[in-house]
Amino acid sequence: MLKFLKTPLTIASLSGMALLSACHKSDGPGASPTVDGSSLADPIVLNLVPAQNQNPGDRRVYLPIKQVGSSTLNILTVFDTGSEGLVLSGSAVFPYSYISDTGMVIQNKDSLVVNGITITSAKVSITYGSPPATRTFYGNICYAQVTFGDQSASVQSLRLPFVSIYKGVDNQTQDSVPLDANSSGITGVISSGFTATNALATTMAQVKSPFNYFNYTNGLYAGFMLNPFSTTGWTTTPSSTGESATPLLTLGITEGMKAGFDLQFQRMDVGGGYDPDVEATLTYGSSSISYNNILFDTGTPLGMSIYDAAEGGSTTLAAGTAVSMATLQGYTYSYTTDNAFYQTVVSSTGQQRCIFGIDFFLNNYFMFDYTEHYIGLKGAS
Repeated sequence: MLKFLKTPLTIASLSGMALLSACHKSDGPGASPTVDGSSLADPIVLNLVPAQNQNPGDRRVYLPIKQVGSSTLNILTVFDTGSEGLVLSGSAVFPYSYISDTGMVIQNKDSLVVNGITITSAKVSITYGSPPATRTFYGNICYAQVTFGDQSASVQSLRLPFVSIYKGVDNQTQDSVPLDANSSGITGVISSGFTATNALATTMAQVKSPFNYFNYTNGLYAGFMLNPFSTTGWTTTPSSTGESATPLLTLGITEGMKAGFDLQFQRMDVGGGYDPDVEATLTYGSSSISYNNILFDTGTPLGMSIYDAAEGGSTTLAAGTAVSMATLQGYTYSYTTDNAFYQTVVSSTGQQRCIFGIDFFLNNYFMFDYTEHYIGLKGAS
């Protein structure tokens, strides 16, 4: 069964605000060097932390965060190429006295600064999943500098917007649910475009990928590259803390790094944002679908899904079924369904696109160029 995050289904927002200044962090004695993202002139390689969820094969990769504002946190977040924006559990960032069921506690002010983090009165709701199995989370938009990475390498962003979640609800049971059972939040790295740093975010659509909030210099393209995940130390042991951190993520792209990639230009949506899907012809068994949209998603921890309007419902492909795709730019990929990592559901309901989950990344390089709006795909040699 497909689990967890997909692009938010519903977004609501409230009110404007005034912002106050945040403090700048400096590393304490004995701390590893942190690159200042206000002038990022060279690519920097950061660790991701691979982990199993409750069941073998149900996988995650986490991006560590060392600091938010002036608070040293050392938390893990789901590294998600299937959503956009940094979303953190409020209890992981703030003292409990600042969290209530009706919002972050700022005493009816427009904003409040806590540990170098500006909490604003702007509230958003985000719904994840496919109906009827959806979950809605409620949060306040906040601003801070954020340090991504761990003791091996880290980089501090410019001041960026993120969402602090104060409540989550399972829409089927109405039970309270956490943002993620095994981590403190989600780092959504889709780029639909960029909102100027001096503009105030009042809606979730304005909370962009946190990797947009670095000053890329010296001809460096904004964006990131992922190495194949086959180099990680996956085990069959469920773990919420993860295995050994692995240098999988490169922040910042040079022209030379694009060599060998099939670059798929991001299409612009009607609303003016850039689409994170790739257009391709997809074949499964004896069926073929032309010009289908495919989202490559590290936030789907198990399996794949295929949208086919002709299906007339939903079915799980039998193990041993061949699946292949070919983009208009010439990239090809294929796999065979099984009862473990490559479980595949074909459906004519829900999201009208295909989703290739985390196991697509086992043997493929993935690049997202925010500057020129390309998605790069390359098979591992």
